[in-house]
Amino acid sequence: AIHRDHIRWVALEYKAQLVRDEPHFYLLRSQHRLKRMNLVRDSAAWYSWELIIRTRAFTIVCLLLRRQYIPPLCDCAQDIAITIHCPVDYWTQYEMQVLLSARVIADSVSPVSDTSIYRELVQAKLDGLRFDEDGIEWVR
Repeated sequence: AIHRDHIRWVALEYKAQLVRDEPHFYLLRSQHRLKRMNLVRDSAAWYSWELIIRTRAFTIVCLLLRRQYIPPLCDCAQDIAITIHCPVDYWTQYEMQVLLSARVIADSVSPVSDTSIYRELVQAKLDGLRFDEDGIEWVR
């Protein structure tokens, strides 16, 4: 199994890739974050995870987003990463501005077009028990 059921497992793999060439680093933050601003009334579910990693030269702010149950069939997911690398001296002066910038970028991410859900097809999948428990709970 590749352990991508939850966004935190994607974040774990992404963190490993971000620091693979760094001999020394520490994790300042690794936590769930609520995405705000559903600007286009997207019917998909959004999940996000926030990572802040400090290396000797850089501070890395990484917000991972998962858009799940994407219309029209509600059977796929999409992962998006927003990453900001900034020098340590810049981070120490402008920590809050960098963090707020990354969060505003993540919160404003939305699909280009709104696709309606094919309710008849989704109902047929539900009737055929082709949704897992999380999918059924989301549809309700």
